[in-house]
Parts: sequence; structure tokens; C-alpha cells
Amino acid sequence: MNKQFEKAMKATKSSEIILNLYIKVLVKLEDFSNQSMANKAAKKEMSSSNAKALNAMKHKLMKNKRQYEVLITNWRENPGREECELDETSEEESEVDDETSEEECEVDDETSEEELCPKCSP
Repeated sequence: MNKQFEKAMKATKSSEIILNLYIKVLVKLEDFSNQSMANKAAKKEMSSSNAKALNAMKHKLMKNKRQYEVLITNWRENPGREECELDETSEEESEVDDETSEEECEVDDETSEEELCPKCSP
């Protein structure tokens, strides 16, 4: 599980958009880690390698949590939401860019250079 967590961390560092699924996984891992640490009897029964792995995952999770703290608190407030706020703004910006690129400028012969749209002006 720790190796998969590290792979997910590397994947999000390379992309600019933070996936909602990644935030959801961070929340679930944090809850699991807190639950595992609270259960003293189960912690005593763990082998030393499992206890070390759990502690390492907990520390890496805390370090990564600081990075996405705002998104995690937003997710905890509204867990059923489809997308995070950062995803929504980036999608809205890309939709606006798509709309402006698809529009073609129509210029009459009588228009001056000042009346041209910003896309067509030299």
C-alpha cells in the first residue's frame, strides 16, 4: 500500500491538475492511519516491519497533507462533490479558451483596423 501511495504522489507532482480521486484517497488513508494508531491492541500485535511501514506511511501522509490541506478540508465538508474547486476553475478556463478559439472573426471591408477583434489585430 505504501508503494502505491508513493506512486500516486509522484503522479500528482507531474500533473498540474489535482485529481479528486487523489484527495479522496488521501482522506481515506488518513482516516485508516488514525484508526490504526488508535487501536493499541492491534498495534502491539503488529510485526516490527508492519509497525515501521505504518509509521512511515503516517509521516508521509502528514507531509503530503500539508500541501493539499485546503482541498482535504473542502472534501471533508462535501464528500459527495463531483470535482474539487481547482479542477472546476481549470475546466472553466479551458472551456472559455475552446470557445474563443472556435469563433472566427468576420470583418467587413468597411471596418477600420481599430475595430478588428483582438485576435485579428496585427
